[in-house]
Amino acid sequence: MLGSILAALMVCVCTPASAKTIHVTNDRGGLIVAYEARYRAAAARGDRFVIDGNCLSACTMAIGIFDRKHICATPRAVLGFHSAWRPTPQGRILVPEATDYMARWYTPAAKDWIARNGGLQPGLMYLRGSELYGVVPACEPDKA
Repeated sequence: MLGSILAALMVCVCTPASAKTIHVTNDRGGLIVAYEARYRAAAARGDRFVIDGNCLSACTMAIGIFDRKHICATPRAVLGFHSAWRPTPQGRILVPEATDYMARWYTPAAKDWIARNGGLQPGLMYLRGSELYGVVPACEPDKA
């Protein structure tokens, strides 16, 4: 009896009732600090992150913020990486410090893929398909 109660309590601690699934289908990114704060809070709650379409720019930080057991990618998933920039009246200006900050959330596998493909540049570089599954686990069909 006591063993059953302890097991039930452990499930409650590991899977909080407030946990939810974040289902990304077309996230174009945005402010790095805003994404970091939102994703860290979601990861702390035990939320699940499903990439089911475009996850671009700051969205890609999820791959390092969420624990591997709480993130997955469907066959439609695409990660889009690029160097960080900020708008100015004259156009965009690259911000190397922000690029480094964003990239600190990337897993070693993602960093390796980025390096093999020329490093972070102003334009998007897309990771999808079987190469993506080397960076983010594939979703189980019944859990996508």
